[in-house]
Amino acid sequence: PPRSTLFPYTTLFRSESPVSFTRYNLHWHVPAVTLPALDMATINKEDSIDNENDLPPRFGYPHKVNLNLENAGEWKVLPNGDKLWHLTITCPGAKSINLLYDKYWLPEGAKLFVYSKDKTRSIGAFTSKNNKGTKDELRGFATGLVYSDTVVVEYYEPKEVAYKGVVSIAYVVHGYRYIGLKNGQYGY
Repeated sequence: PPRSTLFPYTTLFRSESPVSFTRYNLHWHVPAVTLPALDMATINKEDSIDNENDLPPRFGYPHKVNLNLENAGEWKVLPNGDKLWHLTITCPGAKSINLLYDKYWLPEGAKLFVYSKDKTRSIGAFTSKNNKGTKDELRGFATGLVYSDTVVVEYYEPKEVAYKGVVSIAYVVHGYRYIGLKNGQYGY
């Protein structure tokens, strides 16, 4: 990803509570994916060089990952047949976390949320309206900042969808510098 991690675009999403907040009392058993602590001495040195070269400041470090609906997280089938996927990601000491997806496609009716582990900050629902590509020609996506060092990614898929969604996280951006976005509720 580009070294400057300020968002040049924003995408609308329907502001609503994640499905698990209001409908179900679910207990998840999957442990958090914990990323390594940042080497701040190296990052500060890189940021000083960027500053000397008049490059825009970055606020976060992108950890390369491969986390998707098939290889990470936990699925639950709800009493009505709908499905819910849950993944917890921890970046020790992070001021914020945002996610960059190499592949993103949601069927009509599916919803994606990202929220802090303590459930005080949440962004979403991201839906099929946020698809950049098609089911056959997948494209990337990114969700905005959640101010926390641990986030939960929640994907909801109704039982009647014709095609399974694709959510593939390629980078977890560990925010080491605070930037003020309105409630962190921007995505692109």
